[in-house]
Formats: sequence, C-alpha cells, structure tokens
Amino acid sequence: MPRSLEHQLMNLAGKLALIITFLFLMVTDLSAQDSTQRVGLHFQFTTITQQHTRFHAPYEGDRSLQRSEQAATSLTATIFAGVKLARHAEFYLNPEMAGGTGLSGATGVGGFTNGETFRVGNPRPAITMARAFVRQIIPLSSESVWREEAANNLHIEVPEKYIAIHAGKLSLADYFDFNTYSHDPRDHFINWALMSNGAWDYAADTRGYTWGIVGE
Repeated sequence: MPRSLEHQLMNLAGKLALIITFLFLMVTDLSAQDSTQRVGLHFQFTTITQQHTRFHAPYEGDRSLQRSEQAATSLTATIFAGVKLARHAEFYLNPEMAGGTGLSGATGVGGFTNGETFRVGNPRPAITMARAFVRQIIPLSSESVWREEAANNLHIEVPEKYIAIHAGKLSLADYFDFNTYSHDPRDHFINWALMSNGAWDYAADTRGYTWGIVGE
C-alpha cells in the first residue's frame, strides 16, 4: 500500500479516536445518573499488515497471488452508538471507516489471508453505515434480568424470556453460525475460510451488511 495512503488511514483513525474519547466522557456522565443505561458508546480499531517474499510460480495471471515481494495493510474503525427509545425498544447506529487492501488485491488465494479486507477495488479509506437497526423486545415473562453492557447492547433490564425483533441494516454474522473461537477476524483467526462458514461467506453487500429483519 502506498505510504501516503497509510498515513491518511492513520490520520483518520487518530481523529476518530479523539472524537470517541470526547463522546465517551459525555456518555459516561449521562449513564451515571441512572442504573439503567440510556446511551451507549463503544469503539473498535483494527489494523493488519501482511507481507510475503518473492516465490517461484510456473504461471501467473491478473487474479493470481503475485509472485513479487509485496506488503499490504488494512484498517477498520467502527463506532457502536446506542440509545434507549422506550422500555423495550432500542436503536443502534454503527458508522464505519474501512480502507487499505489485501495482498494482490485480495485475490489469488481461496481462503484469503485477511478477513478485514474487501474486494472493493479502491483502497482509499471510506466511511459507510455498517449497521442501523431497531431492537424491539416482546416480553414473555414477568421476571427480568440485567443485560451486560457491550457493543450494541445497553446495560438495561430485559425480560427473562422474550422475543427480540431486529429490523434495519444488519450483519447476518451477528445472529448465525456463531463460533466462540473462530468467527470474527477482529479478535479470532483472520483467515476468510475460518470466519464462520467458508462455503457460506456472507449474504450481504461487499462489506458484509444487509437490510432485513431478524427474530430470535
């Protein structure tokens, strides 16, 4: 990846980190006023650099893993913002910045080596809306429990038994084929073939998100 592009990625990431720090302090102050969390904010930043030496290949095409020595860097940064709308309704918004590329433009390997890269053609960083959805909980019991705070989860009381409906822009990997050890390249194995089910890939747009409704 060109050095100027790498610097651009790092500068954008630094600015995002400053904004997140400021918003986090505001959210912490708001949440401290009540045991029920009304606003939530989380942030993730992931960068991966890979390189290989020159190797021998009897043939090479445009979509092959290029035999010449090269390096590639990818970067993603995501804001996970949430707000409580009503007693059993929440809204979550996840703007995401992604940039960089994989080795040989993320081609030439069946199970590609970096699950954070996308075949979008242009490696320049771009900001997109990853998730934007409403979660409506339908109680099935009078007993309630406290839900732990996490990305896209507020620390609130929820019924012990319930039906949850998620509607909006989602990632299907958040709900299906979950594996504790190999599911998310940001904190598990980074190979594409080890992200959930290699044959399934993802039913979504290029970056892995889709509009729909999920019930659980």
